[in-house]
Amino acid sequence: MKAQEPGTPVPDPLNSKGVVEFVGLLNRLRLWAGQPSLRRLRALGGQIRAPSGSLVDVLPSSTTSAVLNGEGLPRMEFVEAFVGACLKAGGRPVSEIHDEVERWREAWRRIAIVARHAEPVTVPLRSPDGPCGVGRNDLPSDVVDFTGRVEELQWLSSVLSNNDNHGAAAVVLTIDGMAGVGKTALAVHLAHQLAARYPDGQLFIDLHAHTAGREPLRPAAALATLLRAWGVGADRIPDEVDPQAALWRSLLARRRMLIVLDDAADANQVRHLLPGTAGCLTVVTSRRRLVGLDAAYTLSLDVLPRNDAVALFGRALGDDRARRDPVAVADVVRMCGHLPLAVRLTTSRLRTRPVWTVADLADRMRNGRRLSEMAAEDRGVAAAFTVSYQHLSPDLRRVFRLVGMLPGEEFGADVVAALAGCGRDEAERSLEELLDVHLLRQPTAGRYRLHELLRHHAYLLAHETETADERRAAVARVFQYYLKSAKNTADSTGPDTIASSDEATTRLCALGKHMRGIVQVDGIGDRYRQAPENLIRTTDGSLRCDQRIAPVCPFSS
Repeated sequence: MKAQEPGTPVPDPLNSKGVVEFVGLLNRLRLWAGQPSLRRLRALGGQIRAPSGSLVDVLPSSTTSAVLNGEGLPRMEFVEAFVGACLKAGGRPVSEIHDEVERWREAWRRIAIVARHAEPVTVPLRSPDGPCGVGRNDLPSDVVDFTGRVEELQWLSSVLSNNDNHGAAAVVLTIDGMAGVGKTALAVHLAHQLAARYPDGQLFIDLHAHTAGREPLRPAAALATLLRAWGVGADRIPDEVDPQAALWRSLLARRRMLIVLDDAADANQVRHLLPGTAGCLTVVTSRRRLVGLDAAYTLSLDVLPRNDAVALFGRALGDDRARRDPVAVADVVRMCGHLPLAVRLTTSRLRTRPVWTVADLADRMRNGRRLSEMAAEDRGVAAAFTVSYQHLSPDLRRVFRLVGMLPGEEFGADVVAALAGCGRDEAERSLEELLDVHLLRQPTAGRYRLHELLRHHAYLLAHETETADERRAAVARVFQYYLKSAKNTADSTGPDTIASSDEATTRLCALGKHMRGIVQVDGIGDRYRQAPENLIRTTDGSLRCDQRIAPVCPFSS
């Protein structure tokens, strides 16, 4: 069907008095333009690059069909894009399109007020001949075999429910955790579940804090990407970050938008990207605890419980090998430290080796190739850990490497001070900084531990970076610390403190266990005549070694 003859007036939207009549005029406008097909309208509407990097249609055929055949008031941004496409199809010059689109905007505002759908639009969300991004879904696809996280999802849902009932500000959820723990998977899964509650659009942008070979996206660059994606012309985007952020907040005012900011470096990178009013939800993922984001709800994600990790292994593998050997599956999952990335990568390894059994994989992982089996093409657990490690200062890198050599599951600042040869306060600051970036855990106040895979990674880094003499010196300092602690504990009991001897003995046994572990580290034991165990003071006050265990030997220089 041909477009109307030149001079034929465009349907006047200001004559419409209600939603149904307004939608009818949109259909008449399409007829005026020569009844362009949905495919033609989609082409005229153009595409826009989403923050995720993919190209999306501004006028998808399904959306256009639903609007033209519906009875509800379409969003302002659809009207802008649709009217512009029809005017182009009808042969109107670009110089006239802007004024005509503005008439449709004015008509929409009047009807929206009557229909109680009014939304203030402080600036157009598209250039006169450009597309608009509202209503888009840029989310990556949901994880097909998403497993577990029931309690976490319930907590996140409760936060949102409370804010829907009482909140007067935009909601910010932060999900932090170690590399490979599943932060992005949880954020995307949550976003897909909540998409219907945020009809004005769902955006995803990767901030690249831990992308190998890339610098983190600066706030100004991230805002410019978001603004361009939403149809703001490059000539209208301010150069400075503060005006950019103000423009971004004005576009989101009184909208219901869901925004996922993935892999944030710190609070400063995120703060300018946040909406300013209620109705929007922002989900931020980061390997760092974003304590600088005011009023954010924080979920620190841990590894999966054992049963969920086993279930993930079976689903990700996708065949019956897991069912045939549940003992081997439990063994592999344990060696993966229940870390989702490690579990997925080991199953990827198995899928490419159909003749392997799960037990074959377990044997390979036990034979010193644990981290090498947790890699597939450009992804790997060790590679993910390395990026986190490279973001540390030189001093923090050294502390991280050295704690990988400590025996036992837990340690405190005193031990690390001896290990690194620094003061206790400095050691504690280093441990807290490593805790903030999830390279350490804290089971109780003042105590720290490494995830099993991080310990293995740190141990390998220590052997690659520290010389043998440096490693021996560090371990010797720890041995001396334990030996001094044992002597001090033994000296604290005497003839008048028999009641405390049991407590002292318990502490001495614990210290002896650590000392025994130390001399077994990295071949250091050859510098000691015997592995120390304990010191016990007899009831008459004389200091002696417990011959039932092993004598304590001083450090041999």
